[in-house]
Amino acid sequence: MHSAFICNGVGTFLLVTALVLHIVCLSMPYYSEANFDDFGMEVSRLVQSDPTQLGLSKDASPEELQNAIENLAVHSYGSLNFGMWKLCMDSEQVTRCVHWSRETTYEDSSGFLLTLKAGEWIRGVQAMALLGLIFLVLAVGLAVLNVVIKSKGDRLRFFYLFILGFCLISATFILIGDIIMGAKHREAFDPVLAQNNNSPPRQLYHLFTKRFTLSWGFVLDIISVALILLSGAAHFVGGRIAKTSNGVV
Repeated sequence: MHSAFICNGVGTFLLVTALVLHIVCLSMPYYSEANFDDFGMEVSRLVQSDPTQLGLSKDASPEELQNAIENLAVHSYGSLNFGMWKLCMDSEQVTRCVHWSRETTYEDSSGFLLTLKAGEWIRGVQAMALLGLIFLVLAVGLAVLNVVIKSKGDRLRFFYLFILGFCLISATFILIGDIIMGAKHREAFDPVLAQNNNSPPRQLYHLFTKRFTLSWGFVLDIISVALILLSGAAHFVGGRIAKTSNGVV
């Protein structure tokens, strides 16, 4: 009886911790980030080694090469980071966040970016994360009831199976979203590129996107999945112990 209560208590603590971590990950734009402080130098090396990769003539004059470097490396400093709902820019020119949307829009008066077109996969990640959150909240609610309610007999005997089921469903949805994000995070700007008539050269875009790496928000969400699964296992063990001793389940 005492062992079952400890297992349920530990499982509930793990679930609440996982819920907090997942909410933090949902709200913060730090699933992926990139630093561009030396981006200009990388573009400069590429222009000087093989200017044709950036759409320039092989016989371009030094002045043309210098102008190309200045134009192509205009965003050669600062950083970008994004999550499921928004992207944030931090540089000397601008520090602001914009939300993912169905279309890229700009402010009429200033021309500032208002929303950024999101790919279908980003909306898929959003859906997976929200479904995971819903089942995680249900699992937390049942886990708290399982600890608080002091009932005897068969009334709560199979509670642990429902908690385990909700944990597995929640972890599956969140993990699917994280897998998609991990595989696609360098393609976040593809819809914007397709919508832009003045698309940058392919090699330059490759240099831009390869700077993006998975950040701490992604890591925390993976940790939340692990905690959910551990919680489900703890509740299952506690439920089996309580069922064997015919106690609270």
